[in-house]
Amino acid sequence: RRRKSSSGTAANKIALTEYHHSQPVVLICTSGQCTAAAGHHSPNNVTQILKRMFLPEGWPESCSEDYLSFQAWDTFQALTSYIRGLLTSQAVLRGVGVGQQA
Repeated sequence: RRRKSSSGTAANKIALTEYHHSQPVVLICTSGQCTAAAGHHSPNNVTQILKRMFLPEGWPESCSEDYLSFQAWDTFQALTSYIRGLLTSQAVLRGVGVGQQA
């Protein structure tokens, strides 16, 4: 989550406050490049960013050992449920004549 906190004096310089696990990280952005302000850290690779985005805080110590298996099946179930809803809607719309030539 990013929130613009203040503007710099340069035309293309802004300061952003980004929250990672409830910890603020101040980013200074100039011409499309963002770096962490002094005294702050920012995730430096894609793997860290994805872990922070999709895994619970404190993982793996905060979860049971079957969490990843559960999450994989839960995601699969959500995907198949979405597809089922899509196909059902398509069938209903075709049943009432939507998309057929007059």
